[in-house]
Parts: sequence; structure tokens; C-alpha cells
Amino acid sequence: MRLENKIALVTGATSGIGRAIALLFAREGARLILVARNPEPAARVANEVKAAGSEAHFIKADVSQAGEVQHMGKAALDKWGRVDVLINNAGGSKEGRGSVTQVSEPNWGKVVQTNLKGVYLVSKEILPSMIEKGGGTVVNTASSYGMVGAKNMAAYSAAKGGIIALTRQMAVDYAANNIRVNCVCPGAILTPLLEDYIVSTPDAEQTRRFLGDRCPQERIGKPEEVASAVLFLACDESSYITGVALPVDGGLTAW
Repeated sequence: MRLENKIALVTGATSGIGRAIALLFAREGARLILVARNPEPAARVANEVKAAGSEAHFIKADVSQAGEVQHMGKAALDKWGRVDVLINNAGGSKEGRGSVTQVSEPNWGKVVQTNLKGVYLVSKEILPSMIEKGGGTVVNTASSYGMVGAKNMAAYSAAKGGIIALTRQMAVDYAANNIRVNCVCPGAILTPLLEDYIVSTPDAEQTRRFLGDRCPQERIGKPEEVASAVLFLACDESSYITGVALPVDGGLTAW
């Protein structure tokens, strides 16, 4: 599976799954546009992309802010003239932990805006150029928590479930434009954010075992395993696949 000469834009590209996607895409021949809020970690990922033999261009943007996303879209197209592959990966769950009666309205808004509204805003900005150029691929990062219930994750589950529904709708709307839209639904993946959560609990090792034991494979996943699934959905090898929500969760949603 190769992305030779493709231009790939990855949001949330500075760590975890986004970083793994950027580095794998670089090894497969893509040139990267890295979108994130923080320049310093983005610079580190850009250097890693260059070490992998490709090019990376960083654009600072908060995907929940329409004005910043509009600037991002213009800057991306000014750089290389097109985007062939869009990876809507930016997201987060920290503010939204809790049930409906526990999570505050401001925190609910933060989680929905970053996860779901961000996919809408970035796609709205990039899709017209894909249509003009004759096609492209979009892969959104949802979550297994958008497919099954998760205790005290109301805002996050709602936002990720919305991404799955939006993915299907976009696939239907843009199939005639030769644009495929799919999403991956990771389970427990050992990103820096998850590690921070684990060590913040009263018994980190018990939490680590619990997260692994929840799925049939009895382990926590790796960011690189999600990146491989994203690569498949972004490549021509999956040319007859669109509108799919692909679990990458060690079998969690198969229970």
C-alpha cells in the first residue's frame, strides 16, 4: 500500500494515533500537512517525518474554531495546491468524563466541538478542493465508544457516535465526486493521553489490566495498529469501501 506523491492532511498530528499516522504515511511516500494547536510537538513530528524520507508542513489551528480552520484550508492549498487524503483525527475526552447528569454544559460543548464539530469544519473546508481536483479519500477517527455504551463517557460517546453517522452521510453525499469517506473506531490504545489517565487512577496496574481484559485479545492496542487501518482505508487497495466504521479494538465490539 503506497501513497506516493499524495498530499495528506492530518489533524491532531502531534502525538499518539495522529503521530503514528503521519510517520506511517511518510514511509509510504506521502507528503504531510500537520495540523495541531501546539507548535513544539508538531516540530518534533515534522522532524520525524523528514527522517522517514518525506516532507512535512505544520499549520497551527484549533479545529473547533471556524476562523482558524478557514486559515488552515487556505494555507494547506497554498502550500501544495491540493489535499488528496484528509485524516480528521483531532479529538479528546478529558473534559467530558461523566454521565449526562454529571458532565457540565461547558465541558459537553468542548468535547462535542473538538471531536464532532472539528470533523465538520475541516471537511467543509477541504472537500471543495477535492471535488475540484476529481476525488480523494477521507478517514475520520471515531471510537469504539461511539458503537457501544461506556460508563461515564456521555459527551465523548455522543460525539464519536456522531462522527460515525456523519461519516456514512458524507460517504453517500460525495460518492459521485469520487470521494470515499470512512472512519476507524479505536478501542483502548496506549497513547500518551491514555497513559496519563492510567497513572492518575488510584491503582494504575489494576486500571491497565482492566482496559486490556475488556477485549477478547486481552491487551491494550498500539497507535501503529490504528495507523495501519487508516492507511488501508486511505489507499487505492480499499477503492470499493466507503461509509464504513472499522473497529480497531481487539474485539471489544464483538463481545
